[in-house]
Amino acid sequence: MFIGIILSKYFMFGFFPIYVNAEQINDTTLSQKNFDMTPFFWAVGIVGGCIAITLAYVSWKKYKAEEKKKKKDTTVD
Repeated sequence: MFIGIILSKYFMFGFFPIYVNAEQINDTTLSQKNFDMTPFFWAVGIVGGCIAITLAYVSWKKYKAEEKKKKKDTTVD
């Protein structure tokens, strides 16, 4: 466990430096804004889908419970 804490600190605070050559950085790569939105859309779809399925399930269970309650109330007369 102690080793995991030490390693997580190294990864979080970046004690492993990344070396970049000056040739790798140029103005075109810094000025371009190519953002790939595909992972974002997947995440939104998955989270939104889970929420929608959960709400549909809860609504269905509530509907069935209300129907059962209506049947029980009418037979008690």
